[in-house]
Amino acid sequence: MERRDFCKVMGAAMGLAGASSLSGAAFAAKAQPTDVDTHSSGGFTLEPAKEYLFTDVRHIDSGELVWNTLGGEYLPLSDPPEPAVPAIADKHMVPHGIRFEAQPARVEELGEAPPSNQLYDGGIYRDWRLQTASGQNGVKSLSVQYRESTDGYHYTPKGEPNEIGVSGLTEVDGASFFMDPNGAPDERYKGVFSAHVLGPTSRLDAMWARFQRTHPYFRDDRLRRDYLYGIFGLVSPDGINWKMLAEPLLVNKGDTLNTACYDAFLGKYVIYTRLYQLRRRGVGRAVSDDFRNWGALQPVLAAGLESPIVYDVYTNCRSVYPGLPSHHLMFPMFYNRYDERSEIHLFSSIDGIYWNHVPGSPVLTPTSQPGKWHGEFLYVTGGLVPLGGDRIALGYSESNRPHKYPRWNGVTEYRSGYAWWPKGRLCALVADEAGKFYTFSMPLTGRALRLNARVFGAGAIRVGVYGPDCPKDPKSPWINWGRWTQDCDPILGDSFEHVVTWKGSPDIPLATGSTVGLHFQLRSAQLFGFEWV
Repeated sequence: MERRDFCKVMGAAMGLAGASSLSGAAFAAKAQPTDVDTHSSGGFTLEPAKEYLFTDVRHIDSGELVWNTLGGEYLPLSDPPEPAVPAIADKHMVPHGIRFEAQPARVEELGEAPPSNQLYDGGIYRDWRLQTASGQNGVKSLSVQYRESTDGYHYTPKGEPNEIGVSGLTEVDGASFFMDPNGAPDERYKGVFSAHVLGPTSRLDAMWARFQRTHPYFRDDRLRRDYLYGIFGLVSPDGINWKMLAEPLLVNKGDTLNTACYDAFLGKYVIYTRLYQLRRRGVGRAVSDDFRNWGALQPVLAAGLESPIVYDVYTNCRSVYPGLPSHHLMFPMFYNRYDERSEIHLFSSIDGIYWNHVPGSPVLTPTSQPGKWHGEFLYVTGGLVPLGGDRIALGYSESNRPHKYPRWNGVTEYRSGYAWWPKGRLCALVADEAGKFYTFSMPLTGRALRLNARVFGAGAIRVGVYGPDCPKDPKSPWINWGRWTQDCDPILGDSFEHVVTWKGSPDIPLATGSTVGLHFQLRSAQLFGFEWV
């Protein structure tokens, strides 16, 4: 119960990466605040939240049983009163009757592929495309084209493609870009990409020596002295004019989507890329203080023993929920070696390190529509962005052939568009019958409460408000109640914004900043999240 009870985190910048929301003066370099709430209950955040999603257990108090006599008197664990008597368990705050369920994505097909590096920033969709020009010895130059959109559909180039001369590289792949709230003015934007390194010899010697110093636990075991790949960095003051960092960030073959960000709570840069071990693809994670010197690439996600043995995790597609940077999400593509098909799963994390497979995945599979060709292979790209009409979306692409089917010109067909979900509804907390749970305590950041929930015909949701700042009640020795659950007017139907009322009133009679928790009672319902207003 005692999470961030008296945490007053003021003036800290909300760290945003991938699908972030940053603009203007928010780019000034910031020192890591020293008064952040370090209690993990409720998630690691830099400031009190107004919106809460159920994508993991961060908001659900695990509770403990309370043991009582048959007459209802409390029996402590240590030194209970003698003599021994029959004891009965009271489930008290232990949650029951609820489960997590990932929600399937819907698809909006477009006439052309959506941006693969799209992010949303204060009303503007930003996108970067990295292209290459070939020379006699691999790639002779890279070019970055920056584009903007106000609706996520129609993009306008801003400036000419920025050309960057390179040498000794080929097979450039897996580029992604992000906006850096921590960067110096000349490095407010950053990008990463993978490339096969051809030379010069001095660069190969240095990379091989660096690779040899890496423990075998953390190596891509495809690499050899004569077969080296690096993940390289790009920096820019304005997102239009770019320069490439001379030394690779990592010696690794990240030959699919690489995603990088600045984790404001951690105070470090983080990159997610491919890690290849046991001839299987997985996801690795590395961190850096300065975007140049990186630690070892640690394994964080692979196909588990519950998956078919022929599955690889091919891409990571790491993101955050728009506007909620502490909600770490991943949409990895699971690849079936047996038939070269794929499917998209949903993983969530409280800290960006330990990842949980959300039950109910996959959330997107190859499609088959009447009158259209049957999909075989698909993937998603970019970060989650808001997309008109109370939706959130990722770009997706799909083909009608298995992934490594011979690629003759004109034989394989493609379609692309957005994979989308209703606002806040990536994952549901489901009560099939009757269930209940208590949240951890949190700062009250509004005077009323709204739920994003779907309640089925025979169901209902009721909510109570409790906490140490609520008035004491002799009828409730364990919990101080600000609003009793039994006084809550039943919440019915399907809405993003159910207003919670108690005997007709939505008001919570406590001062902003008070410490409160919520008690939910659900019957035949799906709860996606809540917010203070």
